[in-house]
Amino acid sequence: MLSIRGGSWEYCEDSLTGTWYMRPVDTSQSIHIAVFGNFFDEKVSPDAAGVIVTLFALNTLCYRFQNEPKVFEAFERLKEFAAKHQEGGAIYRAID
Repeated sequence: MLSIRGGSWEYCEDSLTGTWYMRPVDTSQSIHIAVFGNFFDEKVSPDAAGVIVTLFALNTLCYRFQNEPKVFEAFERLKEFAAKHQEGGAIYRAID
């Protein structure tokens, strides 16, 4: 379970792939993320934190809307984006 406290978020979209995610507007500090279900406990960039949070949200939506392929496609595209992200290892450890 993720706990998010305050702050403003912005929509980001990769112009090449159409992959989208939300991230914190304040990019000046790293963000501590702890995922208790898999023992992830690290500081990551705001961009990586946004990818992690968006992946968790999309994962939940995939279960709720199983007959909506667009949700699953968005989830899979973002996972592919995460694999190429500078902090891809941390992102994958967080969502594992």
